[in-house]
Amino acid sequence: MEPLNEKRDLAPGDGATAVRRTPEPLTAALDEAISALSSLAHSGLRQASGASRTRIIGTATALSRTGLTRASALLRAVLHALEHGGGLAPTARGDTSSVGGSPGGGLRTGAWPAARLHLLVSSELLAAEGL
Repeated sequence: MEPLNEKRDLAPGDGATAVRRTPEPLTAALDEAISALSSLAHSGLRQASGASRTRIIGTATALSRTGLTRASALLRAVLHALEHGGGLAPTARGDTSSVGGSPGGGLRTGAWPAARLHLLVSSELLAAEGL
């Protein structure tokens, strides 16, 4: 074991190496879910790939494990909307009755925006709390 060299060991750093912190589990789960939803939108909500769906399932599971069950349920609602023909967003004129290809889109209407908004607000609240 090398003896302590106070001049070298306690000297200020030169900034060459950065200290990287591992994000807290809640923050990591929310960040991944936000990223997964963004990726899903960029790749096209109507033609979501199997990889996108798998990523959403994984993030929903991670959210559930951290206790964010509402966020997890909203991500699963997005998957449900993808699997059952739409209902991811209201139409441009605000008519939600035909979203998803069936009258009365109901709970499926606006699944993606609802999940996205919930995740963003949760992330902001978590950051405000300093967690």
